[in-house]
Amino acid sequence: MQPDIRRILENLRAHAVTSRDDARLVVFGKLHDAELRACNFKGAGTAGVRAAAPCGLFVAESPRAIECAMRAGAHPFAVLVDETFLDIGASVPCAGAELRAEAEPSATALAELVSELADAWPQTPVFLADSEEFCRITEYPLSRGIMAVFARPEPLDAAALLRNLDADGARKRRVCIVENVTNYANMASIFKSAAAFGIDAVLITPSCHDPWYRRCVRVSDGAVFDVPWAYTNSPDATEPAGHWSTRGIQLLHEASYTVVALALRDDALSLDDPRFKVCEKLAFVLGTEGEGLDPRTIAACDFTAIIPMAHDVDSLNVAAASAVAFWELC
Repeated sequence: MQPDIRRILENLRAHAVTSRDDARLVVFGKLHDAELRACNFKGAGTAGVRAAAPCGLFVAESPRAIECAMRAGAHPFAVLVDETFLDIGASVPCAGAELRAEAEPSATALAELVSELADAWPQTPVFLADSEEFCRITEYPLSRGIMAVFARPEPLDAAALLRNLDADGARKRRVCIVENVTNYANMASIFKSAAAFGIDAVLITPSCHDPWYRRCVRVSDGAVFDVPWAYTNSPDATEPAGHWSTRGIQLLHEASYTVVALALRDDALSLDDPRFKVCEKLAFVLGTEGEGLDPRTIAACDFTAIIPMAHDVDSLNVAAASAVAFWELC
């Protein structure tokens, strides 16, 4: 049954915030992710950000990403809607007749999403703007119809995350550890593959790119919210120095995981070795391109594995390698 978009739109207009001077609009501007994460930007105090988001903020820029963030339990701080995209009777900017016809179903989906947001979090401000105003507020030349800024949940603890996996059931567990991957596109692709192939959790080292970075959220199409993740060690720079594997691999061993390093080594087993398939709990470690895994990481793992390849190709992009490994070992 199609929702009554007109009714939803009128209801939204009746309750939406329309003031261009509202301090909360500052979060939609072109702020650096580090500023959002630390709530350290001009106007943060006036907007009440630090009180509402003690762990910082992140941005979701599409209906799919917003739905995934909501499903993961994130609380929206503020929402900005381009009402041109909601009104199926209006022309979508820069769209021809054939594109406008394709836009109508997305208007329905967007209306449903906005209605769900308003019902679930009635205290969250929803700002309405036309496309020109939307672009002025966000400082981007294009409007995707909706943008939501969420409060970051409390970070997950790696040990607690592994315990929670055990509590869910008796099926085989598969965990991925990502070491020193600093490229947001690679991080996004790893999470998208992890979601697609059923990885139970992702652990990342403190130097990895933030999975909830704005572009990472966009490139992953929201998949960064579909797979639970935690840091192997605290990312706090004041923590005593030491390689992550000292505690991180120990944590996996304490949880009874067999840990496999994907690395180019003469003694590496083939990824399709039957010993991996029968493991009830398997964790595999992926390293950054070029340098690969740290020798200390490899030494701490139980096995080293390699993806068999033809034509003298020795390695794949880490995102491609993750997809192959997830497909083979899940």
